[in-house]
Amino acid sequence: MAAPETRPFSLAYEIDKLKKRLLLPITNIVFDSRYEYGKLYLDDDMSLIKIYAKLYIDDDFIGTIPYMSDRWGPMYDTAKLDEIAFDKIYQRFQYIIFDKIIGQEPRAATVELVNNNLEPLYVRDKSGAVINTAFCVYVNNEWNVVLAGPNPVTKMKVTNVVLNPPPPIKGA
Repeated sequence: MAAPETRPFSLAYEIDKLKKRLLLPITNIVFDSRYEYGKLYLDDDMSLIKIYAKLYIDDDFIGTIPYMSDRWGPMYDTAKLDEIAFDKIYQRFQYIIFDKIIGQEPRAATVELVNNNLEPLYVRDKSGAVINTAFCVYVNNEWNVVLAGPNPVTKMKVTNVVLNPPPPIKGA
């Protein structure tokens, strides 16, 4: 039986894939040159090794994203975004984003990043009060902004339920 084929590497494909997954205007990815494309890397426990790729918008380094390598190409860990400099991204595109916010919320005076993330941004009025929250995503080569109200967090009620094991089956 022949070994499965490896998908040919395409940087354009990888950039497009990350643009769609991260919803950011990524223009370049630099992979760790110590690892060969299409090869599976495992540690001593036979777990996939996390490798880090550098992300860029034009010539600006914006952070790293972990990935694992296999014959189908990189598998990105898009849940690990704490090493992306969202403040740098916002500074670069703040005029575009703020114009879209002010178009929807004319009372907006300032916008504040929360936890170094573009989701959500706090929209403040001239007095400094939070009047709205904005969620920003880069889709189809443009920034899209959605306002979600002053407090988008949904209140949740937590209920604990104890499940008892079923009674033993008679005759078993």
